[in-house]
This record gives sequence, C-alpha cells and structure tokens, in this order.
Amino acid sequence: MRRTIIFFVIILSFSFPRKANSKILINLNGGLTLHTATINDNWTDDYYKESYLQKNSYKEKTGYNIGFDISYMFLNNGGINIAMEKTLADMEGCFYGEYPHPFYFNSPRKIDWTKDTNFNITQFDLDFIYGFGNSTIFRSYAFFGLSFFQGKPAFLTSVSFNEVYPYDVLQIKETFYNNKTYNSTGFNIGVSFYRKVVSNFSIGIKIKYSYGKFDIERENLSDMKIPLQNLKFQASFSYVF
Repeated sequence: MRRTIIFFVIILSFSFPRKANSKILINLNGGLTLHTATINDNWTDDYYKESYLQKNSYKEKTGYNIGFDISYMFLNNGGINIAMEKTLADMEGCFYGEYPHPFYFNSPRKIDWTKDTNFNITQFDLDFIYGFGNSTIFRSYAFFGLSFFQGKPAFLTSVSFNEVYPYDVLQIKETFYNNKTYNSTGFNIGVSFYRKVVSNFSIGIKIKYSYGKFDIERENLSDMKIPLQNLKFQASFSYVF
C-alpha cells in the first residue's frame, strides 16, 4: 500500500509543469491523538451444554502520534500532500461473562476483569493542500483527502478457564486476543499554521480529523466494526525548499 501511494504521488508530481514559485515542504509532526469511540462486542456460545454470555467493551484512550508529510505546491496556492503517521495508544477493555456451572443447571457463574489492549494505527494520507493568508512570516494551510489505515487491534477473541472443585468460582486460565492486521480506507481534513523562525525553517501546529473503520468478519462470532475516527493535535517543524 505504501509503495502504491508513493508511486501515485510521483505520477501526479510530474503531471504538472513546475512553476517558478512552486516549492516543496517537508514537515515533521508529533502530538496527541484523541479517540472518540466506545466499542461494544458481545457474544454467546455453548459451555457445558448451556449457553453463556460474554460482554466486552473497549474505550479508546488518548494516544501519541509521530509522523511526517511532504507537500508539493505546483499551483500558486495549491498542491498535493502525502503523509504517514503512527499512533501509539491503548484501549481500556472491560470484560464480563456469565458461564454455566458444570453440575447445576441455570446457575451461571459470573466473572469480570479489565485489561488494557493495544490499539496502534498506521495512517497514510493523500491530500489536496491549499495555502491561505500567507506572508513572509506566517503560513496557513487547509487540506483534505483520502486516508489509508493499517492496524492490529487487540480485541478479545476467546477465554479459557481452570475448573477447580467445587467449581463455584471461575479462574481464568488464558485470554486470547486478536493478532491479525487489518486495512481500511477513509478520509481526513484539517488545518495547519506556521511561523517562520530562520531562513526556510518554520514551526507550527497542525489540527487534523480522520475518519474510517475496520470491518472485522468472524466465522464463529458476530461481525465487528472498529471505528477509527480521531482528532490529532500536533506540533510541526517545517522546511521549505
């Protein structure tokens, strides 16, 4: 996927004649990623020939992001931008189950626990960027375009127990979490503001909203949707060629 994006940007770059005032901007970015979603995932299955209930919920925590982007301004105020960012975050998982007793019918044993799971996402953006209100000291940009997401959300897939006499209390033996990587597409939109420090070097801030989702298809459990919308606040260091 990364090679496809880079190839597309190169083709676009050479599809337009570079004007005298065209320029290339390289930005290094990093900051906070705010997630807004709570994910619920419940399922039922058989245990000791009775049906059990497993309820799971995940609250996405604030994470950190780091990345870079390159802009090619081939128009007076416009151009294309390619970006790559990595968000490092966790999901706070809350788990609750009601599992049948091996000897007594309709006597479920209840168990609950919490565990933080990984929610690291790599995001690639391909945007149109527009400069506005620019001067010799200040630069401002608005951007929007496509986003490509890749990640390995560690949601609970199953749980096993140590059954110890008299079997009234469940003891967790092992919990199993997803280890597959998923890909998805979405969009992003945002603004950035820069102030010139010296020569071609500037510092600034960037605010970006991204939207997408992972569609998780599972054979023995119901399908699951993991929203990817987030709001990023970033410090940015820019160099103009």
